[in-house]
Amino acid sequence: MLGLMEKKSSFIQFDDQNNNYLARKRALEISESNKNILAVIGHYTSDASFQGGAVYRISEIPAITASATNDKVTIYND
Repeated sequence: MLGLMEKKSSFIQFDDQNNNYLARKRALEISESNKNILAVIGHYTSDASFQGGAVYRISEIPAITASATNDKVTIYND
């Protein structure tokens, strides 16, 4: 049984295949889903992270990438 401060969570996997078009498409699917998305872990490449990040910024969904290195990923996007 969950306490008052505990919440159940799960992971949902999306694959952008390191493709810029798919990265934006998957980001839109995530932001438009009826699920309560807490955060996104990924995308792998800088270009895909940039494409997804634009959608997440508007949707106010935090996103983390461990591999994107281009500065444009964080321009206008904390």
